[in-house]
Amino acid sequence: MAAPSLHLVDHIYAVKGKTDPLQAARIFRRTSIPNSWVDDIPQSKSNGTSKLYDERNILVLLNRVSPFIEQFKHLKGRCYPFYKLTAYNNCNFWCEYCYLYMTFYMRPQSIHFINYDKMFAEIEKFSRKRISPKFQLLNLGELSDPLAVDDITGFSKEIIPFVSGLNNVKLLFLTKSATVKNLLELEHKNKTVLAWSLNADTIVDMFEHKTPSSLERIKAAKKAQESGYEIRFTCKYSINPFILPSFDSIE
Repeated sequence: MAAPSLHLVDHIYAVKGKTDPLQAARIFRRTSIPNSWVDDIPQSKSNGTSKLYDERNILVLLNRVSPFIEQFKHLKGRCYPFYKLTAYNNCNFWCEYCYLYMTFYMRPQSIHFINYDKMFAEIEKFSRKRISPKFQLLNLGELSDPLAVDDITGFSKEIIPFVSGLNNVKLLFLTKSATVKNLLELEHKNKTVLAWSLNADTIVDMFEHKTPSSLERIKAAKKAQESGYEIRFTCKYSINPFILPSFDSIE
């Protein structure tokens, strides 16, 4: 049984008739976190901040009806176009500066889409497209942190080996998580890129609620690098300059 992310998720819900029952049962078995089947996505009767706090600590399992893979293009061309893979909606970390914090303010529940058959069929079709190598990367971090609750869902253990067997496609995990245990023994064949966002401790303490520290993220990245993954870092919102330790200095 997986060690549960109790600080992030207090309850897991699966929606009757709209959720793959076999995948939901598998996830329920992975954790000791309370879980239940419901008729619809749970919503608090509270408003404003109270609603936010009532719903931010749950995880909803659901089948995705919309396409899993879509190309993101900024309306004014201010962002480089890329392909996103929506395996999750919303994030349990709740960093105050993140656009997800306000985008889903009235529906703060985190959702994991578990109809993997549909997802994998779309990825396989995508892998057969003749596109430029710079567009081959499927971004899993546009609408969520894909590793935040991976110890609960075990999703990485499903998708990383699957993509390792395909040509012309790679995965990009954008994360602040230190939850990498599931990834370390997987067959990835250099088809998965792990990118961590780092900040000064002041920013983490003030605005990145429930995230691991930047040092914990770096330690997780070191473990992943030792397992052969390509590692990337982004550093932003730093109040004061800070020096990142080298991997060799981290125990």
